[in-house]
Amino acid sequence: IIFFFSCHNYMQELIMNLPGFKQGIVLGYLEVLGVAVCSGVERRLMNETTRRAPWTSYLMLCLFLVISSATSNIALAYINYPTKVVFRSCKLIPTMVIAVTMNKKKVRGFEFMFGILISLGMVFFAAADFQVYPDFNILGVGLVSVSVIADAFLPNYQERVFDHGSSRIEVTYFTNILCLGFMTVFFTLTGDLGTALTYA
Repeated sequence: IIFFFSCHNYMQELIMNLPGFKQGIVLGYLEVLGVAVCSGVERRLMNETTRRAPWTSYLMLCLFLVISSATSNIALAYINYPTKVVFRSCKLIPTMVIAVTMNKKKVRGFEFMFGILISLGMVFFAAADFQVYPDFNILGVGLVSVSVIADAFLPNYQERVFDHGSSRIEVTYFTNILCLGFMTVFFTLTGDLGTALTYA
């Protein structure tokens, strides 16, 4: 997972730095497309045919996923990857806070302390690159902050969907299919999809 995630991040930054490439939002679209196709294949291989959670649950997950993916990728047009990593590394803290407030989970003090230490470790690791190539734009910081908050809601709301008896494959598939449909319509209307395909 770490190897492929590292490859993904490396290639994402390379794409964002291509001359003339301005459709960062389409990267999120391609990610959703890939996950929708692969989870659909996995669902078929596992002979899973029923949907247990209501559509409203998947619409909420879709909303969080679209906001998180879109704002994160758009932010790369204003900040560099190390800056994005610094902010995204702090996701654990809002995730834990939302788990306590929304899902009424009991999180002990030492768990928050470990969360803060892990986040600080990631920030210091990324800070070396950040000091060499600083790129601090307030709009980019705002976008990546929105992305972190939306991303913190995602796993907490997924827990509620799992309470319906939904499997991991079902949640992944239906969330991404809804997002794919929404993004296809939206990016076609805005012309971003056509521009990105032309560029490609």
